[in-house]
Amino acid sequence: MPSPSRSRGDAGFTLIELMIVVAIIGVLAAIAIPLYNSHIVKSKQVEAATTLSTVYTNEVLYLSENGTYSGDPVAIGMDMNGKQLYSAIAFTNVTANTYTATITADLDGDATVDEWVLTEANKAPVHTCNDANNLDDTGNPC
Repeated sequence: MPSPSRSRGDAGFTLIELMIVVAIIGVLAAIAIPLYNSHIVKSKQVEAATTLSTVYTNEVLYLSENGTYSGDPVAIGMDMNGKQLYSAIAFTNVTANTYTATITADLDGDATVDEWVLTEANKAPVHTCNDANNLDDTGNPC
């Protein structure tokens, strides 16, 4: 026996059913989009870590050949061609025995600048934050 609210010729969804589907999609999007954006920023941070790891290796090679560290990216073989997310490598505190290499970027268009720092004492770059809450571009603490 057909439902009393629908006649035999009616087919399809009611407005309430469509509104429920739209609400479910909205909730799923509200959860998924921030997680996706965070994942994208994390994947971009791999470029920084990889670049500075290469700087470490090249500086060690330069030191073994020349007896000193260099503050020139081209001299150590870091001529960066193509599009990079991060700024050019900035060298500071360069002496015969020390160096500091830094690269920065605003990965997601907010006020937080993603910064990675490498020194001769560390093989792994250090990720630092510049915002008041000490959070990086993914919202994680530094």
